[in-house]
Amino acid sequence: SYLNFFKSVRTVCSDTVHKSDIVKIIAEEQDISIAKSNRIVSSIFDTIVESVGQKKDVRISDFGTFTTTHWKARRGINPQSFKPIEIPAKERIRFKAFKAFQKTVE
Repeated sequence: SYLNFFKSVRTVCSDTVHKSDIVKIIAEEQDISIAKSNRIVSSIFDTIVESVGQKKDVRISDFGTFTTTHWKARRGINPQSFKPIEIPAKERIRFKAFKAFQKTVE
């Protein structure tokens, strides 16, 4: 489960978890090679990036949802010159953790 994975991450990694750490943990837990684990992790990340790029929601059970949100164009102020500027519209990526995942932080 995801929760067991995060417990493994806490014991193996420093304060920052890198892709290589995830690859190593999966390789050890699933008894597969680092190369195969790397291909799997890369495939998962690529699928998430591609899907969100196509403005599709990515929902991973017991983990969370990646979505895109549209921010409208708006007026702002340049903090150095205090002159008004136009801030263009853009798409933002949002991640919302599910409750089971959120509880691991609390």
